[in-house]
Amino acid sequence: FLSFLSFLSFLSFTMISADKQELESRLRQQTLAIRDKEVQVFTDNFAVLSTQSAFLTGLGFGGLTMVPTWGSGDDDDYKAIEVIFFTLVSVSIGFNILVLCISSWCMIFGPGLAIRGPEGDSMSRAVLGMYQERKWALRFFWVGLMFTLGSGIALGWLKFHQHTAITMTTIFIMFIIIFVLYVKNVTRPRFAFDKDSSRSPKEFTLDGYDPEKNAHSMAGAGLQGGLPALTEDPTAAALSSSNSQESNALQEIAWLKEQGFLSEEEAERKKQQVLNPSGTTMIDSGAGDKSKASFRQRMFGGKEGK
Repeated sequence: FLSFLSFLSFLSFTMISADKQELESRLRQQTLAIRDKEVQVFTDNFAVLSTQSAFLTGLGFGGLTMVPTWGSGDDDDYKAIEVIFFTLVSVSIGFNILVLCISSWCMIFGPGLAIRGPEGDSMSRAVLGMYQERKWALRFFWVGLMFTLGSGIALGWLKFHQHTAITMTTIFIMFIIIFVLYVKNVTRPRFAFDKDSSRSPKEFTLDGYDPEKNAHSMAGAGLQGGLPALTEDPTAAALSSSNSQESNALQEIAWLKEQGFLSEEEAERKKQQVLNPSGTTMIDSGAGDKSKASFRQRMFGGKEGK
């Protein structure tokens, strides 16, 4: 009877382990598929930013190469406005080139890290890095756009008469205010996340298991109704980094004890045998003890002490 029971226990344990490995494999595949979509989304975002920044950079260089046809060279007011104009244009070019460089770098090396990086967290590192760089690229883009609009206002004061320049300045300022208010109060709220949710990429964990790293968290618990995680047993957690075989044996003992196949005394005795393989384990005489020793030997392998 004990032999049959041990066979059923071993078969059940093997099936549970196989189901757990299959579940972890499917979770990892789905997690990587989601990360791949995130990388593609950020790559498309950087493509849009780089295109717009390249256009604004060309517009700024056009302003720098513009032939002066305004004011008298001896007029101090025109000289001051001219300095302001070329300063605004130069700063605008600088910010737009910065956005262009950030976007190009992320579009080239972001997907490269995600696909060709080291196994484990390369996908999550690429997604998190692209998310952070996109945030700063957007800020630099808006600053460069504001300086471009400011250079347009300064150009109006350089090339046209005062009344025309005032009209142009009023129109520019009015549209800047409309732009800021509309984006802040209408466009942005339409696509805003809920207050309780986070926009930044997070780790995918399920009951302490990280599919990307294929590892269990020290704080995670085992799957309910199934095989306990290696970190559930304190002794197994201490040995997992040095001896995986001992850790697995302690895990099996904990599971058999939980299912009622091993008593408290038998579980403790087996633990001592695993932790001290060079020592001897005393087994009481009798058919019952011999059957238990045979049961443990068939379950875990190895030689029992005599």
